[in-house]
Amino acid sequence: MVSTLQSKLFSSLFERRDESDHLTVFDIGPATPETVSFFSQFKCRLIFADLFSEPLPQKADDEEESDEAFQARFTALLNLPAGTQLDICLFWDFLNYLERDSLAAFSAALQPYIHKDTRAHGFGVINSRTTLDNCQYGIQSSDTLSSRPRAEQQLPYYPHPQQELNQALECFNISKGVLMTDGRLEILLRPEG
Repeated sequence: MVSTLQSKLFSSLFERRDESDHLTVFDIGPATPETVSFFSQFKCRLIFADLFSEPLPQKADDEEESDEAFQARFTALLNLPAGTQLDICLFWDFLNYLERDSLAAFSAALQPYIHKDTRAHGFGVINSRTTLDNCQYGIQSSDTLSSRPRAEQQLPYYPHPQQELNQALECFNISKGVLMTDGRLEILLRPEG
């Protein structure tokens, strides 16, 4: 069953964008009919990674793997063509499924594809009292998102306070955050600098 979710920040992804701009959109989740339909109004290239369906790299405390090798596992998982420059990244709640080391490696793997005008959107779980529903998301309009239960089993998730998220996700900083009624934080991210 598809439900709707009001967004206060999603439309901010399109500020300072001209209708003639060609956008490259990177969606961490699976392609949904709503998202494809929404972006059909733009000149854009949609890249869906569906990282929720892949086993996520985790670095064990006793593992001797170098940071570079760990990052390379995320680069392979992203599977983005060399030279790709992302304008919009849709993280949904993906960042919550990465523990701190994995979040840093993911950020380093994504960095080469980010430019000064890249924007990202997602949801954060900032403390352990907040439950993260096992959902996949889509876009119905610039202020309405869709949510439906994910068929796969819920993955373990890791709450990240805003400061920790900013430190571990080096390629972005949280530029705006709005507390949602369910205790999650809706976030808009921009590159550092």
